[in-house]
Amino acid sequence: MPRDKSRYVRKLSGAEAIDRYVMIMQDQLDVFPKPGVGFKLKIGDKEYDSQVKAVDCWCRGPQKPHVHYRLDLAAFFESFRPHFGQIISVEKIKDGMYELK
Repeated sequence: MPRDKSRYVRKLSGAEAIDRYVMIMQDQLDVFPKPGVGFKLKIGDKEYDSQVKAVDCWCRGPQKPHVHYRLDLAAFFESFRPHFGQIISVEKIKDGMYELK
């Protein structure tokens, strides 16, 4: 079954909920603009400036550095309070506009 390239769905881990971000899996980066490129993120009736960020990581050890991709939610805490196990959906509404549910 082909995946929907206009929607990203993920069940949040404890680390994501505590640190207020959504991990973007590398094979689904094409749902979003390229890392570092800004877009609007709609949460409820509010819109925020956002972007996918590339974060250097050594979780596989110092011999295997790599990059993780994240959508930072810390700035939106008043509108969205993530919790462990929560299933979130980020859907593209139009170019440059996404909605978090």
